[in-house]
Amino acid sequence: MKIYVIASQLPRKNGLNHFYNGLISSFAKQNEAEEPVIKTVLIDSFTSTSINSTEEVITLNKYDFHAYYELANYLNKNCDVCLLQHDYNMFGGESGAYVLPLVISLKVPLITTLYSISHDPSFMQQMIIGVIAQKSESIVCMSSFGVDFLEHVYKIPVDKVSCIQHGVPKRSQEDRTVLREKYGFNGKKVLLSYGRFRRQKGYDTVIKSLPVLVNHHPDVKYVIIGDVCSNAVIPADEEYRNELKFLAYKKGVSQNIEFIEHYIDEDELMDMLVACDYFISPHTDEQQINSGTLPHALGAGAAILTTPFWHAKELIDEQRGVFFPFKSYTDLANKIMDLINRPKEVESLKRNSLLYGEQLHWSRIAQKYNKLIQNALATDVTHVVSNHLFNFSILPSVNLSFVKHLTDDIGILKSTVGNVVDLKAGYTLKDNASAILALAMANKYTAEDLLSYINKYLGCVKLMHLEKSTLYEELTFSKEFSTSERNSVGVGRLAWSLGYLYNLLDEGLTKSFVFKLFNDLQKLELSSPVAKAEMLIGCALILKNESQNKSAKEKMLALASELLTMLPHENLAKWWWFTDDMTEGSTSMLIALLYTYQQTKEIKYLNQAKRALRFIERTAFDDGIYVPKNYGQFPEGNSKNALSRQFSSEVFLMVKCYGLMYELTLEKEFLEKMYSIYLWYLGDNQFKQRIYDYNDGGCCAGFIGKDLNTDKGANSSLSHWLSYFSMMETYFYSYREILKK
Repeated sequence: MKIYVIASQLPRKNGLNHFYNGLISSFAKQNEAEEPVIKTVLIDSFTSTSINSTEEVITLNKYDFHAYYELANYLNKNCDVCLLQHDYNMFGGESGAYVLPLVISLKVPLITTLYSISHDPSFMQQMIIGVIAQKSESIVCMSSFGVDFLEHVYKIPVDKVSCIQHGVPKRSQEDRTVLREKYGFNGKKVLLSYGRFRRQKGYDTVIKSLPVLVNHHPDVKYVIIGDVCSNAVIPADEEYRNELKFLAYKKGVSQNIEFIEHYIDEDELMDMLVACDYFISPHTDEQQINSGTLPHALGAGAAILTTPFWHAKELIDEQRGVFFPFKSYTDLANKIMDLINRPKEVESLKRNSLLYGEQLHWSRIAQKYNKLIQNALATDVTHVVSNHLFNFSILPSVNLSFVKHLTDDIGILKSTVGNVVDLKAGYTLKDNASAILALAMANKYTAEDLLSYINKYLGCVKLMHLEKSTLYEELTFSKEFSTSERNSVGVGRLAWSLGYLYNLLDEGLTKSFVFKLFNDLQKLELSSPVAKAEMLIGCALILKNESQNKSAKEKMLALASELLTMLPHENLAKWWWFTDDMTEGSTSMLIALLYTYQQTKEIKYLNQAKRALRFIERTAFDDGIYVPKNYGQFPEGNSKNALSRQFSSEVFLMVKCYGLMYELTLEKEFLEKMYSIYLWYLGDNQFKQRIYDYNDGGCCAGFIGKDLNTDKGANSSLSHWLSYFSMMETYFYSYREILKK
């Protein structure tokens, strides 16, 4: 029997080793066969992929998309049962969508433990859980709230769901007095919290309570264990930790706080929980349905004070702990002082916690999982591997080397001569806006820190935004405006980029700057239909998370009405698509109408976009092969002359248009055309020449006649990556088709 556990940490770092031992012991007791072999598949963003049967631990980089298929093939040949630990952040892609190709490709029984279950999931989150549930023999969650959400929100059959609490090791047998001396707790009243330095942990509430506590009890010490399993250094966590230290300094209690910032293993954590006087869980998110900290505190027999978040109310009652209101440091201080004055009650809380914690021991948790494994093996189920529309073996991995090559301290430069950056070409507003959009989209598909590059592009935009009513389109390397053109297509692309970026950023200075700049853009007078269309797209993206943003909604609807007047309602043959007013990028108009439909559900926007797209198809495909057009640049409005010039930049907009059309209609034809259009970059074009460079991730400009224009620049290269990431987003969206079967 071979069992593979897919996890985000090595066994020694998150308690899995205890689970493994318990599972092996439980399996051996209930079966006369030899003990199972349990191996780990480690998923993170720090290791390189290594799938090898001779290794105890298989490693897979979460952003290595191709490796998920490789892993599925390996498990199908070498595994009897697969246990998947699932959290959205554990895998690459939007909301961890990279897990889907793995899940649907498995032919062995799958048992999935869900660590994150939102009561208000995004479409992608709900779809991912739905597909996983459909492909799993059993779904495990850790609270009754999770069971309820899975049944009523995610529509998963309740008979497939089991509630199994988070496991903990057995309490240390070492004498508590010895442990207190070991950790320097003797002579002190020790408060302890643990978990990553995230704002929702609420450690600042405890620090704010310390001045009153220390005034009455100078021997109070607050210990925060901040790294119990994570390899990652996350900027937001670092910021919060530094804020906590400064808060302690301002409150005059720095000497009463100990920050433990190095990794400690689970056994040592349990020892410290035994040694402390009070465990405090000051969590600020009421809707938290899964806590790993409270089970450990219960298992150690600690006296617990906690805020009443959902999982806490399930685990803790008045016999096992004390509740205090969210963010109320005065109530917390009073309740701690009350317990200090009632030592007998504290001992009672500890006894009751320990008694409840016994049922959470890893050995007992393993027995419950063993039953699920036995049931899965006994079930006669044919695991069918879903067919894939796309051949992902030919798709490139994310490679932003060329984009970075073009980027200096000001922003992204326009082009290269050969492979040497052409400084004379300077910078354009549209290129820097496109770079913001491309790298914001790339954030889901790579472990690279891209925010520093995005900030450079924002800085370049700021240079071009000298006046509130003006945004210049071009800037020389010497920081002079090289053209009088202003408030044109670059403004629209910037609005699109800022709308997308805004939804990704955590609260902070960058997000505030983005929002202010976006509001400034809405006030500009625009003449270009393309700029208006992409401004509309930006407004629609802002409305995704800011649904009550009145100015964005009014701007979107006003622009949508204006765009509708440019599209004939009756005779498309008379459409002015091939005039000088409709230049490169006019497909943005269709995308804008689709975003408007997505926001308003008014069918007129979808119908007009679909009719216009059918019109474009008449000249956009030649024997099934996509031919990008540079509309507005042909003599006498003759669309046949489009073959003389094919530009990479138009491909992105067509990929996005077809992808969004599929997402809104579920008509598979649009999905297929989106993929075939993207393949233009890889050589599926009229001239069978590859535009994309696998070496550095750059992209040629396109074709002039039948000749490949080998110049690589920001516009063409960014257009490729925008196409790539748009296609990937829609591809994972298409997995909802599985739920219909």
